[in-house]
Amino acid sequence: MAKYDIENFLSDIETYFKANLNTHIAAINTEKGDSLLSSVSTGSYTIQSLDAGVVNQTPMILIGVSNIESNTLANVNVKTYSVDIIIIIEKDSDFNNIKRLWRYQRAIEDTVKAAYNSILRSLRLKVESLVPVEVAINNKSQLQLAIGVGLLVELKN
Repeated sequence: MAKYDIENFLSDIETYFKANLNTHIAAINTEKGDSLLSSVSTGSYTIQSLDAGVVNQTPMILIGVSNIESNTLANVNVKTYSVDIIIIIEKDSDFNNIKRLWRYQRAIEDTVKAAYNSILRSLRLKVESLVPVEVAINNKSQLQLAIGVGLLVELKN
């Protein structure tokens, strides 16, 4: 039987988000009575690096490992991965940037919660909210905005 490793985890998260994030975005738009949040196209996802095709899309989702801790007990190696799920949006001049960021973060959190209840239940998982930041992307003339969640996931090898 193949081991469930970080490659499987990242793939499962990406697949689940592509299928379910927009449902949570639409629910938030409906709850708030506006359409402040745009949906995320399936081509706007990338794992670990911003490639040229994705950086031209908005919003875009970056899923990546930001830290790995490894502990070995007897013959079991346990790795704790810090996995960030970040949405990057263009900065608008309509003063709704912070509202959009908080709402996108909520949609990501709701999607992670649903993923845990359906596909990730057997994993030890901790969810942390990330603070909003401005990011510079090489081929963009203005700063972009980013927010998301950090997951701490423990996998045994």
